[in-house]
Amino acid sequence: MPRGLETRIGDSSSDHMSSSFVQKLSLARGYMKRSPIMLFDEPVNGLDFEGDRNFLQAVEYFRGQSTIFMVTHRPSHLKIADRILVFEAGYLRLAGPADEVRARIPPDLI
Repeated sequence: MPRGLETRIGDSSSDHMSSSFVQKLSLARGYMKRSPIMLFDEPVNGLDFEGDRNFLQAVEYFRGQSTIFMVTHRPSHLKIADRILVFEAGYLRLAGPADEVRARIPPDLI
């Protein structure tokens, strides 16, 4: 960016950026402002394998510092969960400790 970290980004300027770059910026904003609760809704949509890996590393870093809620369809994200809730058609189908729920998730659901 021409002004580096001083570059202002708003609705009109983000139209000129790739969706993956905008997604990375959104995640960076979430990482920079420490919060006791963090909510990520499909956090790596549009990112490649490296972006997904970087996100998982960030979540591991915040483990124990924040309560993290994540809405995701990615199996790689289920591996780092402490607890999993599985919703299907708006109904809670499974809930509990991650190891127990992962074993009961039908393969075609994710």
